[in-house]
Amino acid sequence: MRVHPSVILLVAVLAVHGSYAFNIHSREKSDSVEEREILGRDTEPLDLDYVKGPISINPDDPGLGLSKVPETSSASHEEQFPVQSFNQHFGNIFGNGFLAAFPGLGFFDFPRYEPWWKGPNVCKTREEDIEAEDEKDGEAKETISDKEDSLIQAFHLNVETCAEKSNKYQCTKITNQAGKKRTYKITYKCCAGYARRRSAENPNGNCVKLDLAPIENTIEKLGGKEFMKSAKKGSVESEMDDMTVFAPVDESFTDFAEKMFENNLVVVPLNKRERRDTSSDENGVNTRDLVHAHMVKGIIDIEEIENEQVLVSEYNNSTIRLNIFPRPPGDREQEFPYQYTANCVPIVKPNQLASNGMVHMIKGVLMPPEKTVMDMLRERPDMAVFVTVLERTKLDEMLMDPSRHVTVFAPTDSAFEKLDPQLRKKLKEGRGCASNILKNHILDLTFCSSAVADDAKTSAYNLLSERIELEYTDEAPDTTENEIADMTNKRFIIINKKARMTETDLMATNGVIHIIDSMLPTESAQTISSVLENNNSTIMMKLLEQGNLRDYVDDSMNTTFFAPTDKAFEQSETGKYWLKKLEENPSELKNNLELKNFVDYHIMQPMVKTCDLVDGIAKTRSDREVRVNLYSTNFPFMNIMNRATVNCARLVHFDEDSCGSVVHQVDKVLEVPKNNLLQQLEATEKYSTFLRLVKEANLTSLLEDHTKSYTLLVPKDEHFKEVEEFLSEIESKEDQKEFLIKSHIIPEVMCCAGITQSQWPFVRSIPALSQAHLRLDRDRRPKIQNAGITKCDIIATNGIIHEINDLIAVQKQRPQQPQHDQNPFRHDFFF
Repeated sequence: MRVHPSVILLVAVLAVHGSYAFNIHSREKSDSVEEREILGRDTEPLDLDYVKGPISINPDDPGLGLSKVPETSSASHEEQFPVQSFNQHFGNIFGNGFLAAFPGLGFFDFPRYEPWWKGPNVCKTREEDIEAEDEKDGEAKETISDKEDSLIQAFHLNVETCAEKSNKYQCTKITNQAGKKRTYKITYKCCAGYARRRSAENPNGNCVKLDLAPIENTIEKLGGKEFMKSAKKGSVESEMDDMTVFAPVDESFTDFAEKMFENNLVVVPLNKRERRDTSSDENGVNTRDLVHAHMVKGIIDIEEIENEQVLVSEYNNSTIRLNIFPRPPGDREQEFPYQYTANCVPIVKPNQLASNGMVHMIKGVLMPPEKTVMDMLRERPDMAVFVTVLERTKLDEMLMDPSRHVTVFAPTDSAFEKLDPQLRKKLKEGRGCASNILKNHILDLTFCSSAVADDAKTSAYNLLSERIELEYTDEAPDTTENEIADMTNKRFIIINKKARMTETDLMATNGVIHIIDSMLPTESAQTISSVLENNNSTIMMKLLEQGNLRDYVDDSMNTTFFAPTDKAFEQSETGKYWLKKLEENPSELKNNLELKNFVDYHIMQPMVKTCDLVDGIAKTRSDREVRVNLYSTNFPFMNIMNRATVNCARLVHFDEDSCGSVVHQVDKVLEVPKNNLLQQLEATEKYSTFLRLVKEANLTSLLEDHTKSYTLLVPKDEHFKEVEEFLSEIESKEDQKEFLIKSHIIPEVMCCAGITQSQWPFVRSIPALSQAHLRLDRDRRPKIQNAGITKCDIIATNGIIHEINDLIAVQKQRPQQPQHDQNPFRHDFFF
């Protein structure tokens, strides 16, 4: 049955129209342009994890998720959305009065629900935006036919979405008709002077009138009297109309003032202390400036902000960076689902509306940041080594970029002193893994200490995409006697159970700094030699050390190192040669060119992990080539490659990261092939009979061809003597002789590592050059057809040789003659 295309198009449009829905509180990011336009600004929190459990959304919280939407009303076109979800999908099928006809049925008997945004004191705003397709810049235009143009002109697509927050309900409708896109937005919010408040009398949280006071009175009522004293002293309270004020609570403001007074940096009104004039303090900002640094023009609703949004304060255009973090598992029963910070100071009472502005109470004082992260690090005397390494690795450029937002866990000079002297020297020179080690200390986001939960592990990801875990500990860091008193009853944040934060939330214009007392180790910052040591590749490590090649290998970037196991050295002639050198004359290995070439043949460029390996030839650092082969052992899923070899050496332990490189451990020493297949036969006396038959079959040029790769299955001369009678029979039959030799040639590289056990009905086979299919199996040794492989993987420049213990026994198939079937129904039903 065929379906008209217009019917398919109609069904597709209905499916899109009916199924398009999303939750604005989803933590997943949308890449769709239209979805980003619907969502507006990025109001989602920083994506952090808490080990205790995922952050769930409470369906009973009125400020989260999609609310129940009332039935549609017969209003104007703009008010025809949002509509009740069930009725939107099925109303046209059942009819408007269908559900009402069954009031006794429990399935359809829904209780009456009146959302707050349909209640009293709600103000509604409408926005409309029209955008023609030809107005979009930078988009390629395609020539379309008149028929296609008429179809486009008739095409009409509607997308409707609704989302609710605690303070507003917004619906967006996007229509695309004839290439013209229209976006309608309807927003429901409590009118000015009203807000949502839940109570026994108002369980639905309808908008109720607020008893609003001026900003001054609001701040004092909320516990910010000390801050307002400073504002009045600086005559700033009269400037607070139409402002958003981030007001410190009394306890935080007083603590800050006392510390600043003791350090003679800034003088503000103090509790129970001698007060001094602050009009012209040269050692810091004065009281008036400090208050201005907490003020922003306009009304800033905390639920409308973006993560990493930067506000400009009234003090010298200094900035206030706003961040959003998920609440920890035990702190979900709050008015707001997320926790907010301003310059990493927690906002403890957000969205406190005043008659002439907005107040956010904060648990700290905002000191205006004036320098970038890098500038602040350079000014600290205890960051000399860290700054040096940043400059050597060029990471200082990122930390100076004013458009970035970064977090730096900065180790002190004392932290570097704890490292191995050799590693410390390399770091100072910017060598080895210096870049990776430092990237392990940097996040590409603003991470404030308040994001760390009290009773759970908090995780984030650094520039290496590696997870770091932070948690509180009662163990104090290493301190001097003079510092012990300051550490009493103080809790510290520990990172990866290795480093403690000794100073937190040092705010810069492009991020934040946390001072730590130890370096953060990372596996990706290991050197290649460290990876070899950790994986017990002791013989290769000894060769590197004796040959003075350890630094040479460790400084390698963007490389792949194939490291033979210790057993591999003991099983090959090349491996035994180097073992003998290590035992008898280790001093001769220093700066030995032959050893360097041997090591270079095990280093491939660029860095390739197993998931990116492909069949083919790859160049090594020695300019010699290695052959990479991929095999599947998951029969019958032969397209899933799960085994890799290089020069037929199997990768037995792989994808060990080092800084800028990767290490794969192999079960054979990689040997450079010296001969092609024909030369290898000529160089091996026990293959003389097979070589004679190759020449008689005129196949020598085939085995010399460097553009192809073959696998030769070569019986020794003694096995040919067992079938002398058969060889005599085919001596004059050139076609049978050619068929015999071609049955011992496979037109691809089949290493022994790629041959696994197979049992009926899952029998694996591979075609020979004669078109005969040879069965692959493995028992005590690999088997091909009837012959066991007694010596595997003799490497040549254009393939490999397997020595086998018998001639391959296959019969030459006769070409099939076409058969005329007399049954007229056979081809209709059997195929």
